[in-house]
Amino acid sequence: MNQEAREPQEQDADSKSKSGTAPILAVNARESEKRAPESTGECEKSTSLHQVAHWDRFKKWASKITVAEAGMLLLTFVIAGSSIVYTVYAQRQWKAMSGQLTQMQAGERPYIGISEITGKEVNGGAAFLVLLKNFGKIPGFKFSVDWKFSINGVDLTPLSQQGPSRTLTIYPGANQALHVAIGEPKWTGIASGRDTLGLQVTTSYRGPSEEQQYAECSEWVYDRALGAFRELGECPPHPVN
Repeated sequence: MNQEAREPQEQDADSKSKSGTAPILAVNARESEKRAPESTGECEKSTSLHQVAHWDRFKKWASKITVAEAGMLLLTFVIAGSSIVYTVYAQRQWKAMSGQLTQMQAGERPYIGISEITGKEVNGGAAFLVLLKNFGKIPGFKFSVDWKFSINGVDLTPLSQQGPSRTLTIYPGANQALHVAIGEPKWTGIASGRDTLGLQVTTSYRGPSEEQQYAECSEWVYDRALGAFRELGECPPHPVN
């Protein structure tokens, strides 16, 4: 009887072992909760001990260095800090100097343009004087001028016209005069307001170096109400064919 009862039990054990399923371990939840704070405390204790060890090593090292070594260490930190401060200061100074240099270069150049236009009626016509002046601080070399009058947008051939026929050097504050005379028939239409008299002046020159090349063009119109020329601004760009 006992023999028969044991056989089914042995068969059950054999079948469980053959199935390949690993046995499941049961863990007491209360014991796990008790051990968790203990493990956390051990980790914190290990971390604090590690920090203490570092601090102890630093104190041992500090107690062994000489005064000269401590002075050299302090001097090294001072030099490193001063180098950083000097680098930042030098960068700011360089930016400031670059801005000042750009302003100086912009100021140290010739500026040649129209300073005054005067006119008067002569024998039923009119005579005009155009003064060009160097407003800059240095001479303008190889100065040349191209100027033309127009009536209602059509080029005008003046009765007489006098201006520089070759390149010149215009020094700071110096003037260059242009003379033009308009005959009676054409001036009559301008004076009555029927026609519009225009003036276009183009100047070209350079500074001390070949790279300093300058060219300006300005437009003017005769204002009958003012009895004088009025500047319109820069010449419009020429259309590209």
